Amino acid sequence: MIKYILKRVAIGLATLFILTTVVFVLMKSLPGGPFDSERVTDPRVIEIMERAYNLDKPYHIQYLLYLRDLLQGNLGESFKKSGITVNSMIVRLTPTTMKLGLVAMVVSIVFGLTLGIISALTKKQWVRSIIVVFATIGVSVPGFLLALLMIYAFTVHLHILPTMGLTSWKHYIMPSLALSFSPVAYMTRMTRSSLSEVLRQDYITMARATGLSKLDVIIRHALKNAMLPIVTYLGPLISGLLTGSFVVETMFAIPGIGREFVSAITGRDYPVIMGLTIFIGAFVIVMNLVSDIAAAVVDPRIRLGSK
Repeated sequence: MIKYILKRVAIGLATLFILTTVVFVLMKSLPGGPFDSERVTDPRVIEIMERAYNLDKPYHIQYLLYLRDLLQGNLGESFKKSGITVNSMIVRLTPTTMKLGLVAMVVSIVFGLTLGIISALTKKQWVRSIIVVFATIGVSVPGFLLALLMIYAFTVHLHILPTMGLTSWKHYIMPSLALSFSPVAYMTRMTRSSLSEVLRQDYITMARATGLSKLDVIIRHALKNAMLPIVTYLGPLISGLLTGSFVVETMFAIPGIGREFVSAITGRDYPVIMGLTIFIGAFVIVMNLVSDIAAAVVDPRIRLGSK
């Protein structure tokens, strides 16, 4: 198990290094400069600003300096917000994004598993059909479109739900539903498919033949073996929800990482773009690592297959 974890950690670190390099190269490949939109016409002032941020040095020197700061935990300082570091932005913005992501994660897991189990176990065709239609729509409809429809219905017409910020429990309803709509549908389909396949296995028939009740067979045998695909999916799901949705946070004026990322792209704030990208990438890598370890604990065959 230790060897399996170390291998996954090494892969994660290599992935993070590649991500950092690619993002740095892309930032330097963009046309124009970070101060082009500023109201500064004096070339001497621009030269001083570029020298202050090491932008006057060759690209490979800038890259090595950035890696040095990154290894020290320093993600740089914003070009547009003087005196504000990317680290302080992450500390300030992450709690808001995490709270919204946690709500969306709970909604996704609870409703996704519940609907998937009901769809796999029910004998009523109309119930199964309704769930399948919902899952298909959920996978097809993007979250921002659902957000627009909810804003139009519950804010513009009914005036019952607020749309800006996260200051009360009502503020969480529409953003969390927009974020969790597609994951609920995807998890519903995955749970239904996995559980239906497990219920057709020979050992389930044998368990029923021993006299166990249907509920015992489902809980003790079927669900345990049907959870492997779900556990594997939880890593990307949690990382995606907890790092926020750029569009959803912007639409609902939520002061989180996603909204700040969009603002940084608009303002060509390169250190913020790079810092938030690396932070989000590192979080995704960690969650995938946790997901891989959890899957290996559930099914030891995964560890053996990776040798």
